Amino acid sequence: MQNIVISGYYGFDNLGDEAILAAIIEGIKQQRQGRITVLSANPSQTAVRYGVAAVNRNNPTEVLGAIQKSELLISGGGSLLQDITGWKSIPYYLSHVLLAQLFGKKTVFFAQGIGPVRGKLAQFLIKRIGNRTNEITVRDPRSRDLLRQFGIRAELIRVAVDPVFIFKKRCWGQGWQLLKKAGLAPEKKIMAISVKPWGDNRYLPELVRAAQSWSETTGYQLLIIPLHYRQDLALSQRLQAMLKGAHLLTEPYGPMEMLEIFAEIDFLLGVRFHSLVFAAIHNCPFVAINYDPKISGLLSQYSLNSQVLIGDFTAESLERICTAVWQNRAGFKQILEQRGEEFYQLAQENIEMLLQL
Repeated sequence: MQNIVISGYYGFDNLGDEAILAAIIEGIKQQRQGRITVLSANPSQTAVRYGVAAVNRNNPTEVLGAIQKSELLISGGGSLLQDITGWKSIPYYLSHVLLAQLFGKKTVFFAQGIGPVRGKLAQFLIKRIGNRTNEITVRDPRSRDLLRQFGIRAELIRVAVDPVFIFKKRCWGQGWQLLKKAGLAPEKKIMAISVKPWGDNRYLPELVRAAQSWSETTGYQLLIIPLHYRQDLALSQRLQAMLKGAHLLTEPYGPMEMLEIFAEIDFLLGVRFHSLVFAAIHNCPFVAINYDPKISGLLSQYSLNSQVLIGDFTAESLERICTAVWQNRAGFKQILEQRGEEFYQLAQENIEMLLQL
């Protein structure tokens, strides 16, 4: 039985990262038996939620013990190698990879979205440790190009997709049971809004004006979704107070429950990256409020440009693009469906690569 350790931003109630973890675990369990240990900020929750072993990512002794017993360390997925949220992230995640390499374990950067990386030392560390990995997969071509700029060997890098696309073909049917708790009416279509804190949140008033006007025009009911519960709830509550008649998900759902909910959504206005991924999995038309290059990377993979820049849009410009996407929603859904089939295959192949190691 193979021992696999997974290192990432897990145990923090960020449903994007939690969905990545769920996808990696499901992919491994589907294809091969193995003991999986997750480095988590909330080991007890992680162990119960996914049926795996978990250790405290902040306990060096537990981390060391898990890596020593492993044959393979998976670093990712998600946006681990970036310094926009602080300089500590890159050395922290690279330390797990380096430790595994020093013990002679196989290591993989898995389905990562790279950057922004501004620090020269961080770029150097990524190069030195990355070139010693057994395989690197990234979730968009932009990430591949960044790694090449840092000096990673081209033959190590393969472009894949976000692991969550492994859920593309799953059957869903429990979403309305959860939505009724939030007071939504089954007979009315839903426009979901997923926000995140960004600077002084000056984008919020324009978003409110656009969403209110658009929902009144279309008759869609509004649903606010805090995808990273700890970070987004306060801002989501503020948004609800500004939006007439808006509903808010107040329960801290797990990733699979949230994917069930997204299966019932008809239109998304999303800031959070994984709100767009969740919508795409269900062929739900969306407009992105772009705060990070990874969103541009996702849209480019679909050859779509349904976005506004977070610091540079008005209510009128946002409403115009929402209306354009809505009027062409049949074509939009077709694009998501066609590309989604390809992404599902790429997600499966990425898991198979892990197990071949």
